[in-house]
Amino acid sequence: MIPRRKGEKIFLLVILVFTVCVIVYESVQSMKHDTNAADMIYGLSGLGQENLSEKDVAEYTFTKTADEEKIWETSKLCNIYEYTEYEKMPLVYGQMQTLFGEPLYETENVENQYEYIISVTDGEGVVTYLTVYSGPSGPAIGGRPGDERAASALLTYICSAKASDYDYEGYYMDIPCRVREGVEDGVAYHWEEELHLSEEEFLVLYEKVYGLAIE
Repeated sequence: MIPRRKGEKIFLLVILVFTVCVIVYESVQSMKHDTNAADMIYGLSGLGQENLSEKDVAEYTFTKTADEEKIWETSKLCNIYEYTEYEKMPLVYGQMQTLFGEPLYETENVENQYEYIISVTDGEGVVTYLTVYSGPSGPAIGGRPGDERAASALLTYICSAKASDYDYEGYYMDIPCRVREGVEDGVAYHWEEELHLSEEEFLVLYEKVYGLAIE
């Protein structure tokens, strides 16, 4: 017979192991749900449709537009690269310049760095309007529910392009710090320098970056 105290320890150990197994199983199932059929290509997680090959993408045409009414009520659909591919993120702006030239706008605010409006036309002539922008989480594609396949086509098109050289300087104001990033000879670079500012210097830089004065 197992002593009572020893038996209690074994019982608690079994309960603990069972609990851990349940947590691990639920976590795995959650990850499968979150990434589903997109398989996280180029950071395209959770769009819920098949990945598109470059052959599939060849059926689409992509055109830059400046019609901001076309992107009202859009929201983020996917990141272009995942956080684990942080070193690739600066490539996107160079790739967009190769494909579409200058953006709709560029700012010194790293969390609102640039934006493009792109019309995506499929082989049947259906047009979808998407945004490509760099926000707080890095380069991303925005659109509406139902635009996922067009977003997948655009994402593959962007990531297949060669990045043009560029050099960008902007600021994160939360820290604050100066950011320098770009592409040189096809290689992306990124560095940050923390700024030690007086209150007056911070206010001047804040107004410069956001175009707003702090009262």
